[in-house]
Amino acid sequence: TSDDFPKSDGMELTYDERAGNGGGSNSKASATKIIKTARISLETREFDAHVRHVRQQAEDMGGYISDSYVDGKAPEYYDDNGRYASITVRVPQERMESFLSDTRGLATVINESIGGDDITFAYSDTEKRLEIYTSQRERILALLETAENVEDIIELETELSRLTYEIEDLTSSLRGWDDLVDYATVTVEINELPPSTPATGPDDMGTRIREGWQGSLNGITVFFQGLAVFLIGASPVLLILAVLAVIIIAFARRYSRKRRARREQSGAAFTAGGPYADTGRAGAKRQKNTPAYGAPAAEEKRDGDPNETGNE
Repeated sequence: TSDDFPKSDGMELTYDERAGNGGGSNSKASATKIIKTARISLETREFDAHVRHVRQQAEDMGGYISDSYVDGKAPEYYDDNGRYASITVRVPQERMESFLSDTRGLATVINESIGGDDITFAYSDTEKRLEIYTSQRERILALLETAENVEDIIELETELSRLTYEIEDLTSSLRGWDDLVDYATVTVEINELPPSTPATGPDDMGTRIREGWQGSLNGITVFFQGLAVFLIGASPVLLILAVLAVIIIAFARRYSRKRRARREQSGAAFTAGGPYADTGRAGAKRQKNTPAYGAPAAEEKRDGDPNETGNE
């Protein structure tokens, strides 16, 4: 009946009361659960060989590669940068130290770290919740077999669906933790070193000169290609600027010609008429009674004017 239906308040019962027959703690709950991780960085000039060794060693120890990443290219000269590899390995936890010891012997270790995450309490709590939900699910199933009221059946089925979802979610969490605990996660970083000395050989100087020449030509080619791309891309703006420049130059030339013409006219008039070269009858009269500008003044007669003598 509906009175026998385990309400949500019933969920507050203790674990031992709800677990029922033989519902004691699982033996796994008392075990320590630690997720172990490690990271180690190496430097080597035998990049390819050591990358292959790490991958093979993971398989030999019962593990597997969960992630792998390689970047860069092999160095050709002593001042080139080498390649970089990051390999994430999952190995059984009890063999993690053995794997790290083998990895340390490959090359120079530049960095190493080991960590652990204790999830014992969370794991134990999740196990207990799972047992409670499992026990309650069994009681719901038993009640469904005797239920006759439609309303009770609906409520029981709703609670059964909820419990089933919780059980699946907790089971998935426990499985994920089991995998992380059983298999340690080790990240191996391998940095490739360039050759210790410059390459030597009869063609070394010529090769480097040729490569330098080729690099210069490539640089020139790239420059002109970039210039062409810029000019084509900016052609609308450049066209407008060119039109404006033509208009400004045309106006400047026209103004210069007019100014030069005014100067020439003014100079000609000044030369022809002297300082009295102006227009109108007054100017003509002054010009008539005044010697031409620049002409030598007439020498006065020493004997005097006859008319003036008579007057005297």
